[in-house]
Amino acid sequence: MTIIEKIKEFFEECPLLEKGRVNVNYLGTEQADYSLEAVPAQPVVRRYVDGPELRQFVFVFASREFCDEDMSQNMETARFYEELAEWIEERNGSGKLPLLDGGLEAMRLEVTAGGYLFSARSGTARYQLQCRLIYRKEG
Repeated sequence: MTIIEKIKEFFEECPLLEKGRVNVNYLGTEQADYSLEAVPAQPVVRRYVDGPELRQFVFVFASREFCDEDMSQNMETARFYEELAEWIEERNGSGKLPLLDGGLEAMRLEVTAGGYLFSARSGTARYQLQCRLIYRKEG
């Protein structure tokens, strides 16, 4: 499986997402639609002289949410993204990381940009949280 497929499996374990569907590179039009999308980034963080590499996979977790002048819905979305970031940090702290294939070992999963409004249009908005998975690749 690819790294993003393993990250998808990881997020599917999150209790905050039990009412939604996690997609890869596709964000639907309904609330509780989620998407994982790779972000361009330098993959190699560090090369070791004995062969292994420390690498990163940068991605966003995005969702489609309702938004309007009613602050309660907007605040609920902000709360969701705070709780999602906390869940990721808790899993990272306890070592419950995505299980990678092919000689790759996940080292940590970090939130690099908290949940933010990316774009809005006629009653819905795209929110996203940026993360990076640091992993070791045997050389």
